[in-house]
Amino acid sequence: NGTRFIPPLTPFPPMVLIDTTSRCNLACSHCPNSVLSGDVGFWGDLDRDLYFKIIDEVAAEAPETLVRPFNSGEPLLRKDIAEMIGYAKRKGIHTVSITTNGTVLNQRVRAALIQNGLDHMEVSIDAVSAGTYQKIRRSDLFDKVVENTLAYIRESKAHDVRRKVSV
Repeated sequence: NGTRFIPPLTPFPPMVLIDTTSRCNLACSHCPNSVLSGDVGFWGDLDRDLYFKIIDEVAAEAPETLVRPFNSGEPLLRKDIAEMIGYAKRKGIHTVSITTNGTVLNQRVRAALIQNGLDHMEVSIDAVSAGTYQKIRRSDLFDKVVENTLAYIRESKAHDVRRKVSV
């Protein structure tokens, strides 16, 4: 009929992606990081003060905005990612979500994420078998990632905290 869908404009974005790090510990076949990482100056972390400034603006303008302190790197490589998530939650951000490859989702990291109020975690496994995982992720950590993910779910429930986990 020739009618185009035009999404409604909002005064503030419904989602804010914050690239907290470009570092990654994998070299997945589908990810540009494995190619771009050879560029001088590609690897690095976002300055904490800039992150806090972004969160302050989102909290003041539209705390219902979904905040994702992740874009292209592995956010759990940052030692302060749980603190950054906690800052967003204390500022009143309704939903904070990350995507992780799950390789460093150890007990200390899981506890910190739960304690700091992470609302949603996507774990990129991309396979139902270790063989397919190896081809896509170029890593033999399939079993570890599955166990880390299941442990996060168990530990969230044990703290009587319901966190959404997507795989």
